[in-house]
Amino acid sequence: MSDDEVMQVLSFTMARTLVSDSPIVEALLNVLSVDLSGFWHPDEAFCELLRDKRVINALLKDAVSEDKAKSMLTDTGKAQKEAIQSDAPADWQPAWMQVPPARVLEGAQSGPSDHWEKVAHLFEIEHSESVEPQDVEAA
Repeated sequence: MSDDEVMQVLSFTMARTLVSDSPIVEALLNVLSVDLSGFWHPDEAFCELLRDKRVINALLKDAVSEDKAKSMLTDTGKAQKEAIQSDAPADWQPAWMQVPPARVLEGAQSGPSDHWEKVAHLFEIEHSESVEPQDVEAA
């Protein structure tokens, strides 16, 4: 197998064995500087999952211009979701998909943000001390 083929097999194997929704995934996204925007765009399935009007308003403000978000503040959630889906820039990602992830609303639940908070300290080392794999596991 060529080096490229070996890397594809390794990448696939690693992806299949990672426990999704875990701190290790957030650590790897940070270490590997993964940009998920090339693999994702807000689609109908994403919009179907949005229920909280506060979250929809926050996502709209983030995905389109602030002026447009203000003008649509009283529109239906359906109209706002359609604007997110159709008007978001190609590289837009909700806060929880960014590296590192963030919360859409302060204090709101966010699995990726919760996981990131468990491992973020591993990336704040200011001296040349190496991080051992068990340190990530313990987080």
